[in-house]
Amino acid sequence: MLRYRSVKRYGLILLLFVLAVSGIGYYYAIGRTDYMPEYKLELVQGSTSEGEAIIIPGDYYLSGHSEHLTITEEGTEFSALTRNQRTSITNREEFMYSYLGMEDLLEKHRSFLRGKKRGIGGFYRDEKQTVYSEVQVKGSESSAPKAKFATSILDEETGKSRELHTSLDVPKGTVEMNVYDVQLLESKIFILVYVRNKPSQEYSYHVYAFDEKNGDFVEDTKLNLWENRHRDDTLPRQLSTDIITMPSERIYFQVSGRSVGRKEEEYVYYSYSYLTGELKELQNETWQEAYVNPNDSISRFDFRFVNNLQTDYLYHAKQTSTQLQVSRMDLATNDVDDDYLSISAKKLGSDEINDVKISGERIYLLTHTDGIPGAFVLDLMNGNILYQGKVVKTGGSRQSNEEASEQLHVIDLSLYSTF
Repeated sequence: MLRYRSVKRYGLILLLFVLAVSGIGYYYAIGRTDYMPEYKLELVQGSTSEGEAIIIPGDYYLSGHSEHLTITEEGTEFSALTRNQRTSITNREEFMYSYLGMEDLLEKHRSFLRGKKRGIGGFYRDEKQTVYSEVQVKGSESSAPKAKFATSILDEETGKSRELHTSLDVPKGTVEMNVYDVQLLESKIFILVYVRNKPSQEYSYHVYAFDEKNGDFVEDTKLNLWENRHRDDTLPRQLSTDIITMPSERIYFQVSGRSVGRKEEEYVYYSYSYLTGELKELQNETWQEAYVNPNDSISRFDFRFVNNLQTDYLYHAKQTSTQLQVSRMDLATNDVDDDYLSISAKKLGSDEINDVKISGERIYLLTHTDGIPGAFVLDLMNGNILYQGKVVKTGGSRQSNEEASEQLHVIDLSLYSTF
């Protein structure tokens, strides 16, 4: 009995210690953020709605350490303690919902999205409906494995959804299948699936087509992206459009590998049409120039390449600290419009251009003028300024605006998802 009381007393002391430490940590977080300045992105010209998508992450430097923060039109969020309650995708949901096009879907149809977390590639959305598809391999160790396809179709107007389920036989040894893209075209649901077969060590892409009304299987098309190439090829990389949920009749791939007897890696590009079934190699230098590296943003010495693949055009931008040049290629004709936009920091009234993002019909820029961060939103078609904002101190500390600016360091920008 005495031993039990000792253990109980020890447990109570330990609990009080944990609570005390937690309380100290909490008040420390409050205290150190309370002494830091608050910022916001303030409108200079244009429409505030154009700046809603902009997030400026950065660090506020103190003696001996720094605090990470993000700045938007609504204010500041510190990583130690969230100050404002803006609903940020990166804070409240799975990583997949940070993709462009997903935040709007989450806000309007949260119940539809419940449990749908197997991958961003499974979503398709147009003005009338949203489609989500996933696939799982059942009986992968058996002699007759099956692919179980499940598709949900949401009516955007009524909010009602319906389910389609289809089971297909797949080759023995199929152990993995993942959905990379979904399209709804001419009453058919096309699903791009990555397939891995364990015994043969084969990795491949297949396009499965189903009837939109009843889910009946239509056809299975294997994409022969290695055909007639005698070399050590790697798995093709699908090049996604910037808003992956949007309708697109074509998909694009990059295949990398080495020719026999050569050390340097080569890249080959393909397009595939869901409607015609045509798989075509793209022999255009623009693809090679834009995607010379698996990264969509490529830094080289004093300039960066920024690429953006949309349903109609491939955009390719070259950015230096003082200049931005944008080229585009028509995906239907392969015609290239070199440097159709040329934008200088001087023309914007800024000292330097620090970062660029292309999304939808917009160009987003992070700039600095007299040491103060700012942002621009430009029309992708003609370069016209649709929005200009600058970071201003709104309170939170006794420092002057100049001191608060000197201790704030930002180098890039991010975007909230938009549709």
